[in-house]
Amino acid sequence: MRQVLDLATFEYRPSVKPALPGLEMARNAATTPERLKLLLANDPAKDKAAGFLWPFLATLWNFAADRIGEVAADAASIDQAMKAGFNWELGPFEMWDAAGVESTVARMRALGIAVSPVAVALLAAGQASWYAKDGRKCFQPATKKLEPVPTVPGHAKVADFRRSNGVVRSNAGASLIDIGDGIGCIELHSLKNAIGGDVLAMISSVLKPDSDAVRDFAGFVIASDRETSRSAPT
Repeated sequence: MRQVLDLATFEYRPSVKPALPGLEMARNAATTPERLKLLLANDPAKDKAAGFLWPFLATLWNFAADRIGEVAADAASIDQAMKAGFNWELGPFEMWDAAGVESTVARMRALGIAVSPVAVALLAAGQASWYAKDGRKCFQPATKKLEPVPTVPGHAKVADFRRSNGVVRSNAGASLIDIGDGIGCIELHSLKNAIGGDVLAMISSVLKPDSDAVRDFAGFVIASDRETSRSAPT
């Protein structure tokens, strides 16, 4: 049996799973942004999970915002570093956008939590989020505008090819995208990138010997650069 240190007695006792109704309810949400919104919607004075998350996330968001221009030139670089270094699904600014910048700032003020001047500048500039809807631009405090997110030379996203080359064919679980050089990409956009019937149907249809896709492409890759928490494209 696992033992834990009781901070009241400084004696070891059997561990007991805490009752956190808000956390259990959030587990049923399909995506990370939805879970985050559910948890933060609860009253931190009554819900232990919300009581922990509000000061924790507020501190994280403020600290990250204050580091723009110090440890990185922009918010997107901080998000990328945190996701790569800590295997986070969302970076701090992506989390903040998912929770809603305007509503969380208002809640932070109501709870007596200080708000980073950078976040204040974001809202004062008429922006409601750190990123543009397509994710290609991010708020830059130095210019107080949405600026293009820096790209890594030699790296590309499927979304870029989808915008420039269009979609060859698509269903609810996957799309066939022309990524150039005679290569077609079967892009997964099912929930959690799960390979289900729609994905298998797409793979089967494009790999049939008499398929136009086989005649048009020399090879195929299966990939997705979409966050697993995001919904399928409409």
